[in-house]
Amino acid sequence: MAIIQQNEAAHDGPTVIMAPISRRFLAKVLDGIIVALPASLVFAAQHSSSATDKLEVPTSFIALVLALAGLHDLIGIALWGKTLGKHVLGIRVRLASDGSLPGWLPALLRWIVATGPQLLSLAVGGVTGLYGIVDLSLGFRAPLHQCLHDLAARTVVVDERAMTQHWAIPPPSAGRWAEQPSRASTDPPQPRGA
Repeated sequence: MAIIQQNEAAHDGPTVIMAPISRRFLAKVLDGIIVALPASLVFAAQHSSSATDKLEVPTSFIALVLALAGLHDLIGIALWGKTLGKHVLGIRVRLASDGSLPGWLPALLRWIVATGPQLLSLAVGGVTGLYGIVDLSLGFRAPLHQCLHDLAARTVVVDERAMTQHWAIPPPSAGRWAEQPSRASTDPPQPRGA
């Protein structure tokens, strides 16, 4: 949270706009569609039979979809700070401490905390809906809107669209948080000798 405090002190207010929970949720839904739709089409093609046969989805197929979703999430967050769904909706995951990209360990921790209970439930046959509701409900807390998986990995999800409209964003390799343009460039020139 140090970066938020530094930005508030340096710029008379926060310079980081947190992503609204609604866009975060929609990004997750879009990511689910991106991963599950192709896998479902392959499954349906392999198991196409007469309409009277009862079609059961094997646990192995569900585990495969969850594994693909995990890889999609892990690789996207670790390397770019966003998945395809987050990219479409203009949001990105950053470390709360300095605003840099999360990297592999925080991305893995986010995925384990967000998906681990679902995987465990799949293995033992439990209910996962309650955990998802608790995780998502934490995202409504102001000012950082951190869900349980964000808190565990010490990350925040920022609104890239709002940031690019108001602040210059350094390239990810710079490892710094976005800053406002200097006031000197926006102030009118002062007469010399005054």
